Amino acid sequence: MTIITLQGNAKCDYIRQLFVKASGHFVNLLVEKKTTGEDREMNCRTGVSKHTNGVGLSFDPNKYNLQVVWEANKAGGAESYRMVNLIGVKTMKVNGEEYIFE
Repeated sequence: MTIITLQGNAKCDYIRQLFVKASGHFVNLLVEKKTTGEDREMNCRTGVSKHTNGVGLSFDPNKYNLQVVWEANKAGGAESYRMVNLIGVKTMKVNGEEYIFE
């Protein structure tokens, strides 16, 4: 377990590096939702391209401190793409290592 005390863009950059370190493997996240402030636990991964139209997004998620992920095992069985607010990430488990953001 590693405790990280970064804020703002430094925190977002660190989390992006952790997603790169995961290299497409599953990542477990605890995120504070931007709209309601509720905590949400996600089992997700990056690099998934199934069920996309091939055009891409009309904006740059990095500009808004967002990360596109594919969430598996959502309640009700519906997997889908999500945008993770990197500022709201509280914990992240990557390759068996847990990171806690304060």
